[in-house]
Amino acid sequence: MLDRGGIGGKKLGVGERLFRQAREVHVHFEKKPKLRAQFEPGILGGDLGLGAVIAGMAGVEATRDKPKQPDDQLDLFDDAFVVLSKRYKYWTKFDESQRHEARRSLRDSVKKMPADLRAEFKKAITAVEKEERA
Repeated sequence: MLDRGGIGGKKLGVGERLFRQAREVHVHFEKKPKLRAQFEPGILGGDLGLGAVIAGMAGVEATRDKPKQPDDQLDLFDDAFVVLSKRYKYWTKFDESQRHEARRSLRDSVKKMPADLRAEFKKAITAVEKEERA
């Protein structure tokens, strides 16, 4: 058991649990320098607590050398566009005030897109407009 008197412990507001977590993280970092490179910046930057680091390192170790599961993110991306396409009919029913709000929402969404995704939207719009003119 750690001494809670002297320079550490209750006088500094640091509990035994934190010391144990720090030791566990330190041991992992000594054995696996790649884990240190992955997690230490988050600890030092204050973005990660030691408990989260311990859990994260366990997750990394548990999934190492295992085949990656299929990416469900693509399905979610596709689903979002399916739902959105069902909402296009609302545009025709909006009054000018509602269209103004819809445009604002659209701009906000486009602003958050990565540049390469915006470029893909431009290509898709250009291709559709070209088809419509033909």
